[in-house]
Amino acid sequence: MPTFESTDGPRPDPARGRLGVLIDDHWWWTRREIGDALEVGADAVRKWGQAGEFPNAIPAPGDATGTVLIPHSDLIAAGRIPPTMSPGEFAAQIQIKREGNELAQLRVAVTLADGRIRQAQAAELYWRDEATRLQRLLDDAQHALVELATTLHAPPQPTTEAATPDTLGDGGA
Repeated sequence: MPTFESTDGPRPDPARGRLGVLIDDHWWWTRREIGDALEVGADAVRKWGQAGEFPNAIPAPGDATGTVLIPHSDLIAAGRIPPTMSPGEFAAQIQIKREGNELAQLRVAVTLADGRIRQAQAAELYWRDEATRLQRLLDDAQHALVELATTLHAPPQPTTEAATPDTLGDGGA
């Protein structure tokens, strides 16, 4: 579970497990944190604010990126969270949704990687079979070349025919 600390800075540090900002004994949340907890995008939270649901929202002090902080009480007043939900419970909700999303992303990544591994294994088997087939063809060609070279370089074989008057060349006379 995330820890809650009062910070001088306006931004939480999710890498260190801190969510929300404590200012003047009130918890404030970023649009992203609210979106994560409520399973909507930060743009939806922005639109809610533009519609007047978060009248006490403030720009994050010292932040030049446009981060807006929305008080916990505005979320309750707008009916976005139950009145009984404490800041600790809301932070836990953010963390649960984020970890759930990360787990889902990891599952997708593992599934994709598994598919790629299977494709690579199938390709490996295909190319091994192809390499074996080509090696056999090369072996056969090499054997044929050796036989051809042996035949070409072999000394002439004596003939075993007996000499006859027709083969002596004197016409038999």
